[in-house]
Amino acid sequence: MTSSCYEKLQKKKKIENFIKSQRGALDKFVVKESQVSSENENIDVKFDENYGNESLSIDVDIFDPRYWDALDSKMIDILPVKGHKRDISFRKGPKNKLGRRFSSDLYIRILDNGEKQDRDWLVYSKELDRVFCFCCKIFKQGYKNVLLRIISIVNFLAKHSIAFRGTKERLYENNNGNFLGLIEMLAEFDPVIREHVRRITSDDIHFHYLGHIIQNELISLIASSIKAVKSSKSHQEQMSIILRYVDISSSSIIIEESFLGFMNVNDTTGQGLFDVLLQELKFVGLDVDNIKTIRFQISEVREALLQVSENDNDSKIKSETKSLAENELGDFEFVVAIIIWYDVLSSVNVVSKSLQSVDMLIDVTIEKIEGLIAFFTKFREVGFSNAIEEAKKIAIELDIDPVCPHRRQIRRKKILDENFHDESSVVSQSPEDAFRVNYFLYIVDQAISSLHKRFEQYKAYENVFGFLFSSTKLNTLNDASLKSSCDSLAIALRNGDCNDIDANELYVELKLLIQLLPGKDMRAVNILQYLLKLLKSYLRSSMSQERLNGLTLIAIENDQLEKVEYEDLIEDFVSENTRRL
Repeated sequence: MTSSCYEKLQKKKKIENFIKSQRGALDKFVVKESQVSSENENIDVKFDENYGNESLSIDVDIFDPRYWDALDSKMIDILPVKGHKRDISFRKGPKNKLGRRFSSDLYIRILDNGEKQDRDWLVYSKELDRVFCFCCKIFKQGYKNVLLRIISIVNFLAKHSIAFRGTKERLYENNNGNFLGLIEMLAEFDPVIREHVRRITSDDIHFHYLGHIIQNELISLIASSIKAVKSSKSHQEQMSIILRYVDISSSSIIIEESFLGFMNVNDTTGQGLFDVLLQELKFVGLDVDNIKTIRFQISEVREALLQVSENDNDSKIKSETKSLAENELGDFEFVVAIIIWYDVLSSVNVVSKSLQSVDMLIDVTIEKIEGLIAFFTKFREVGFSNAIEEAKKIAIELDIDPVCPHRRQIRRKKILDENFHDESSVVSQSPEDAFRVNYFLYIVDQAISSLHKRFEQYKAYENVFGFLFSSTKLNTLNDASLKSSCDSLAIALRNGDCNDIDANELYVELKLLIQLLPGKDMRAVNILQYLLKLLKSYLRSSMSQERLNGLTLIAIENDQLEKVEYEDLIEDFVSENTRRL
């Protein structure tokens, strides 16, 4: 006998066994009134999947809530007809960790007037030690389908910044808003919403999920999901910290490097990076005062280099440290250069920190740069002489000659056909004057030139956007000047035939804005805060802060809606109130 014939006989035998097992199965669904059932009424379902796989034998008690999720539609249809069953003899369940347990007394609700009301919807599973809502448990998929469509409508309205509610909050009434209007429209085509609306209008259900409270909850859940998606994929700025230090614990002095790790950085400005570095140095027990600028520690640094050159065993290190101590730090011009750069960077650093602040405005930026240009202009006149005086004091401490060394003048060889130039006519400069011209003035002039270019750029922006910087500037403009400024801004923002703004609309809106602003001077940021306060005061009567934040987030981050899982939203919505589904 071939294997194929054997398989056919096996399949035939399995089919016959399955048919025999189903004989009299319907009798098991008949409940005799004289019987008070505390025993399980079982349906033996034995089936052979595709008649090719291993047969499965499952004993299912359709009245046990454990199996309700696995029942097919035919079995679910039987449950509402026969109803759920309670074990009358069962009184109390096992205690949990908190000492609480289920009691059969919970089946009865005692009203304030003493009347007793049976909670016929309440079902208890002894095996799971959990309670369920009978209707919610077996029909929850239908409500999930309804919620799925309601969430889609909420997403659509919030994404396109469309109003939800009207003056009425009932279906099929005039001016009931866009949300209920979309529900009515879907009811004409979608069978799920059509059945849901029918049950609402015929008062078959009381929880219809169409009220404004449910809308607010769904908006909040969607906004929270968007935040979760963004935070899970957000880019975290990091900074690596490596410390270089001198190890003097052993007999020989060694320069070491240690990697402290990658630090998360929320503020990438200079101040923000410094705060992270300062916090990490304090964590490892290092004193920041020991890391001072060389401007005030020249003598200590020079002494340390000389000690290294005398005590180190490496000839290369000894040579380099001795050269630094005697040739670099022992040079008067080097000391002068340190003082010059300290004065320059100190002034630039103050302005740089101010420009990096979060509330910096372009008009304030222009003022800061103008002040820095004025500093360099004055520094060009008196800065070098002051640096020389300071350097002479330090030179005395270092025991070095407080004069600029003489440099040999480089003479270039003449080419035969080159025009004759009498080098004797060139005015010779003293070493100090040569250092001033070739070093000090070069640095200062380069800084002034760069700042002038930056100032001209900001000034050009100020000419275009300046009238929007403060309420004072707006109030000082007459109608003609305001219209001219709006036209200039529209031209500056034009890209070919595409116009970002309409000058006439901007003019009208600014005229209205001037009427709303108070008399005191306000910056652009303060103007926005003031208008936002007015707007929130107006909306507070009809829209809560949480709803406003949620709708704003969904409208702005609408590209993240595709990444939000509707099933997760439904589960979160249901988890807030276990009786909703």
